[in-house]
Amino acid sequence: MMNKKQAILQTALEAFVEYGFHGTPITKLIASAGVSNGTFFHYFKTKEELIASIYVATKEELYEFIVPDTAEIVSVKKGIRELWYKWIQWGSEHEQKFKFLELFASSPFIHRLHKEEMKRQFAFIEQLLNRGIQEEVIVPMKLTLLSEHIYGSIRGMIMYQQKYGKLSEDEMQHMFHLLWRSIVQF
Repeated sequence: MMNKKQAILQTALEAFVEYGFHGTPITKLIASAGVSNGTFFHYFKTKEELIASIYVATKEELYEFIVPDTAEIVSVKKGIRELWYKWIQWGSEHEQKFKFLELFASSPFIHRLHKEEMKRQFAFIEQLLNRGIQEEVIVPMKLTLLSEHIYGSIRGMIMYQQKYGKLSEDEMQHMFHLLWRSIVQF
């Protein structure tokens, strides 16, 4: 059974994905979660605080799922492949949360959070990409550009699978091969 705070968080996640941040008034969240005004404001002082709480919790969940055991990363390619597969798996299995992260990323709320704290969580990606560039495995380029390119592939795969269903292992391997060929140094 969900406690009241969890009920608010779950209701808000679903409402934000369906109606957007501005299309979801607090009164609607309170009614949908089945809590009183006092209960809502006990947990969250503002709607912005609620949005930030969902974002941070979702990013932490994603991080815990996708972070590879760094001791097992014997090659840059294997590390990127593991990251790519796990991120796609998480996004495909958590459609609402993935959509929330997408909504948040294109909203003005992202600029209000401490980006450095979230960035630190995903520092392993930067380290892996830097290693690939230093070992001359990956084409040398800005890490932000390289990260966006890889995330674009991840995002596209998640969205494809949400729309058309899960790909076969062969199809996944082919898609990773396409990504890898686009960043590998020949």
